[in-house]
Amino acid sequence: MSPRTLSLIAVAVGLAAVCALIATLDARPDWLPTPAPKPQAASQGPALKAPNASLESLALTWQQPLFSPQRAADVAAAGGKASDLAGFTLTGVMLNGDLHVALLRDSSGHTVRVHQGQGLANGWTLQQLDPLEAQFGLQGQTRSLRLPAPRLPPPSRAAMLTLPPVPAQ
Repeated sequence: MSPRTLSLIAVAVGLAAVCALIATLDARPDWLPTPAPKPQAASQGPALKAPNASLESLALTWQQPLFSPQRAADVAAAGGKASDLAGFTLTGVMLNGDLHVALLRDSSGHTVRVHQGQGLANGWTLQQLDPLEAQFGLQGQTRSLRLPAPRLPPPSRAAMLTLPPVPAQ
């Protein structure tokens, strides 16, 4: 017998084995039994409802926050500056020995360089800098900005390149 015939016989035997294995499988899945329903407590009482409060009655809470140690308005609210990093994008990180600098782009497109320990105009301070992330802090809050991960473009929908026909000689 030739090697080609032997390889065809081996493929046929392999396919027969796979077909036999598939035929022996059970077509129905084994589901777990349904759990018994939990009994409801009869003495739960009426459902509690949150009290209604108007915005005017909560104005003093905003002006003198309950959990702020100084009981004064937030720095951002008092100064009229933004209190979030929403307008900033991390565009670069420089880490070289003692030099730790984050490169940011603000919403107007200007580039801002911030050294570790230095603060931004809105009060946020650069606390920690990693190769892919910058961590800022303000009054016990922390926010992180990450470098954007580049994504591959979607596959082209254009027709594949075809060669022109070669004339017969």
